[in-house]
Amino acid sequence: MESPQKLKKLRIVIIVLAALLAVSLAALAVTVIRASAHGDSATVSIPGNITSGSAHAETAAYRTSTTLGGSRTQSAVSLSASGQARRVTLSLYRNHSTDNTPFNVVNMLPGDAVTQNYNVRVSHSGDVTVRFRAIIRPRYEKLAEVLKLRVELLNTGEILYDGLMRDMPRSVNHKLTASGSTTSDLEYELTAYLDTSVGNDYQNQELVADFHWWVEGKEQSHLDSPKTGDDSHIVIFTVAAAAALIVLVILPVWRRREAHRHG
Repeated sequence: MESPQKLKKLRIVIIVLAALLAVSLAALAVTVIRASAHGDSATVSIPGNITSGSAHAETAAYRTSTTLGGSRTQSAVSLSASGQARRVTLSLYRNHSTDNTPFNVVNMLPGDAVTQNYNVRVSHSGDVTVRFRAIIRPRYEKLAEVLKLRVELLNTGEILYDGLMRDMPRSVNHKLTASGSTTSDLEYELTAYLDTSVGNDYQNQELVADFHWWVEGKEQSHLDSPKTGDDSHIVIFTVAAAAALIVLVILPVWRRREAHRHG
């Protein structure tokens, strides 16, 4: 028969292991939830001259500045709950070789411009060509006759296109190179604008388009699964929980065997 002192030590060990198991499971749950959390997609709309798109943001606002030859410019700015400016974020990765977001402007005046920044995150393990094109939706051809689009890649300062949106080529391209698995962020600044020479016939007109980014053909095989961050904490908490659970299961069995042997 086991001595009271030995039983007391065994109870302490069991209590400690149970506490370790509970803490590890709780920490593991929190880590997994945080790792899998994503911002909700929403379409932002701004009265007057507007841009809108699928953005990881809660609210939207706009700011006015003077660019493009002194014309008044309204830039759509996605805001987080804290009021910090955020970009529209899109992703290209394995089994997700294309991404898109809607865009619309309405009631533009001659000389007006709207600007939106887009972050395109590409997970790849080889060379890929990222392609972009604006596709105007049917029934919005009137404003498309005069609306221009400037596509600037902020990473390099290169103007990929500057002309009528409806006359864009099949795609404007940027090549990414890689010798191993990596994640590349491309920063696009898209400005839709009207020349000051545009007549008043185009007032109160609306345009809706879709901005598309994609990787095509054999290069799709060079896309990687997206990195989800540091998984080391998940591994640690999983191992700790598993070890505590195993010991908690083994201890009663070992205790019964010892009691039977000395009984």
